Amino acid sequence: NRPVSSIQSAIGINDRFQYTRELFDNDSEKFLEAVKKLDSKENIKEAVDYLRHNYKWKKNETSLKFVNLVKRRFIHE
Repeated sequence: NRPVSSIQSAIGINDRFQYTRELFDNDSEKFLEAVKKLDSKENIKEAVDYLRHNYKWKKNETSLKFVNLVKRRFIHE
């Protein structure tokens, strides 16, 4: 659970496919746009607000893994 400076650079190819398929309706553009917006947020509250407003994911292994990665982006706060 080390901090990451960028969500985009911290996602491996397998995770990228999994997130795109399971969280973003198999739409890689939607995935990339979300990651860019999340990376540009100032703090964890802005990132969580963005996710809550735009996505209604069920709590499962994939969504929790993605949210944990977002938290790691802002762990230095």
